[in-house]
Amino acid sequence: MTRFRLHPSRAQEAVMFGHCAQARHAWNLAWEVNSTYRKGGSRTTRPARYAGMAAMLTEVRRTPTGDLATEEADYFAWVASGNAEVQQQALRDFDQALVNFFNGTHGYPKRRKKHRHEGFRVIGTDRVPARTADGEPVLNAKGKQVMSRAVRVEKLNRKWAHVKIPGCGWVKFRNTRRELPDAKTFRVTCRAGRWYISFAVRPGPTDAPGNGETVGVDRGVVITAALSDGQVLNCPQLTVKEHAQVRKHQRRAARAP
Repeated sequence: MTRFRLHPSRAQEAVMFGHCAQARHAWNLAWEVNSTYRKGGSRTTRPARYAGMAAMLTEVRRTPTGDLATEEADYFAWVASGNAEVQQQALRDFDQALVNFFNGTHGYPKRRKKHRHEGFRVIGTDRVPARTADGEPVLNAKGKQVMSRAVRVEKLNRKWAHVKIPGCGWVKFRNTRRELPDAKTFRVTCRAGRWYISFAVRPGPTDAPGNGETVGVDRGVVITAALSDGQVLNCPQLTVKEHAQVRKHQRRAARAP
């Protein structure tokens, strides 16, 4: 990611703090729902994923407030007044955190706290033709051009540029790169009273370090690959957790009728 320093106005800063509160609230609601599944659910109970949580969010935003108490009506009105895109991207972030937890690469996601987790993610609103790595246009099944979303960024001068944030309009940031970022999404964070924006930019392909030499490869079972220059390559083995899962399924299969 490429990160830049944001310089919003007072009014824009107030709107972005509201986006942070909405994103944090959506994340914590998803955390509470999935924590309830983990504590009270059985082995067959599946946690709520993005589609289910997004449906819950839509239901909350469409709840009429006429017959509710004052506190409940204020709560539902506050949720409905928030930016739907910011809330949905927070749910997507939580769903990705669950995927990382299930894959064993990260721990279980935690609750987000005020003044500590101030940030939100937004997907671009501009539409540009999608292209492959070779520059060829991407076509759908009907042969039409596929349009992808992109962030709206414009350059003001050599040192400054601005980006369009929902609800805030154009916000200036300090451009410390030669070229403007070509990204699909961006994340806005507040740290120590300063605002930053990070663009999710895909890095370009890296050429392999070729020296003109030819190396033969012999693939095997015990040894994954033996090279003609004397090197021996082996695939990584299972971890301790993966070995335990294999033994558990082997015991279960041995007792199965």
